[in-house]
Amino acid sequence: LFADARLVTALSPGASARLYLPVVAFDAATAGMSPEARARAVGAVGQAARRRKVGAYGAFSTGWQAMAVANTRGLFAYQPTTLADFQTVVMDTDSSGQAHASAWRASDLDPRALGEEAIQKAVSGRGPRAIEPGRFDVVLDPYASHDLLDMLNLHGIGGRLYQEGRSWMNGREGQQAMAPTVELWDDPQ
Repeated sequence: LFADARLVTALSPGASARLYLPVVAFDAATAGMSPEARARAVGAVGQAARRRKVGAYGAFSTGWQAMAVANTRGLFAYQPTTLADFQTVVMDTDSSGQAHASAWRASDLDPRALGEEAIQKAVSGRGPRAIEPGRFDVVLDPYASHDLLDMLNLHGIGGRLYQEGRSWMNGREGQQAMAPTVELWDDPQ
C-alpha cells in the first residue's frame, strides 16, 4: 500500500511506525482499455490459429481497483492498481498448447507472441506416440513451474506465514527443503 512515503502506524497493536514505500502499479491506458482493443488482440490470435488449422480459445481482461486502509492510530494507506491478463488455449485433434501472461500494464503483454507460443505447442505436439511406463527426466515449461510455485506459496512459503507460524517451513530451519539448484526468497518490495 502507498501512503505518500510517510511514517505511519502499523496495523498490529504495539508495532512500531513503519514506512510504506510507494508502489507504481497503476496505468491509465490499461484502466481505460476498450473491449474493442482487447477483442482485436484476441482476434489476431484466432486468425493466426486459423491459418495453422488449429482452434484458438482465450480471454483478454483489463481492469483496475483501489485499496485504502485506515485506523484510529493514524494509519492511512491508499493504493490504486491495474491488471491486464491474456490467456489462450489452442487445440488440435490430438494436441494442445497454452500461453498466459499478466501485467499491471496492458502494453507489457504481447498477445500475438503468446498466441504464436500456444499455436506452436499445439502444432509441434501433433501425432503423439505411446511409450512404455517408466521413470523419465522431464523439463517443465514455465507455466507448470509457475503452478508449482503458486501452490508452495498458497501453502505457506512466504515470510509472513512463516512469521505467523503457519508455514510448512516452520520447524524445518537448517533442513534442505529443495534441490540445491533451487533458491527461493521472499522480497516484499
